[in-house]
Parts: sequence; structure tokens; C-alpha cells
Amino acid sequence: MHRDTIEEEKISHALDFASWYFTLFVDILSADVYTIQYRNLKKSRVVADRVCVGQTVFDTHAILIDRRRGDATRTLVHELCHVVLEPLVEDFHELITENRVTYLETLLWEAFSDRQKRVLRAFLPLGRRKSEIKIRKKKSKRA
Repeated sequence: MHRDTIEEEKISHALDFASWYFTLFVDILSADVYTIQYRNLKKSRVVADRVCVGQTVFDTHAILIDRRRGDATRTLVHELCHVVLEPLVEDFHELITENRVTYLETLLWEAFSDRQKRVLRAFLPLGRRKSEIKIRKKKSKRA
């Protein structure tokens, strides 16, 4: 088999893999099982969570994203990888490491088209939570 054909076949399989995950992510997000919320995770009560850019809370079905630190869409992809891999954690917890989730996220992010990234971005909330909105008082102009 010609070397170029082998490389084209590898790329084709990688794109099929990414398309399968993309469809799965859209199905998960469309089902409205998980809520996506913006949070300032640097202020988390749990010290270990303060370094996180995103977090999935499985018992409340929430995906928390600190959009001040990093690309919110890419963070969403990372957290959706956790959602997809969660059923495996009970039996294979020693294999499903954060490094492997990050590796999967990187593979998918690089394989997703710009259109696919825009579709995922559309699932993100538009505005900030009220608790994150800073209201500044206007200074009165006195002559």
C-alpha cells in the first residue's frame, strides 16, 4: 500500500473518531441533563479545585466553567470527556487519569472543525451569573 494512502486513511479514521465524539457531545448537551454554569473556581471552598478551569459535578449534573481562565468551549470539551468516561471510572479508575482525559480532549479539539467548535460554543450560557456581575456606581458630576 502506498504511504500517502496509509496516511490519508489514518486521517480519515481520526476524523470519524472525532465526529463520533462530536455527535455524542451534542446528544448529551441536547438532552438537557447537564447544566453549564460559569463559576470563579479560584474562589472554591475546596483548595484542590482552585487550580481547575472546569469541573464536572456528577451528583448535581453540572458542568462548571471558569471562563476567565482559558477557552470556555475547549473547557466544555474537556468536561464532556469526563462525562463520557465516567461510567468507566468505577471499574478502571486507575486508567482514567486526568492526563488521559486531557490527551483525549487535545485529540478531539485538534480534529474538530471550526463549525463543530461553533456548534459546541452555542451550548454555552450567554450571560454571566448575577453573582459575577460587578456593578459600578456612577460618580456624580458636581460643579
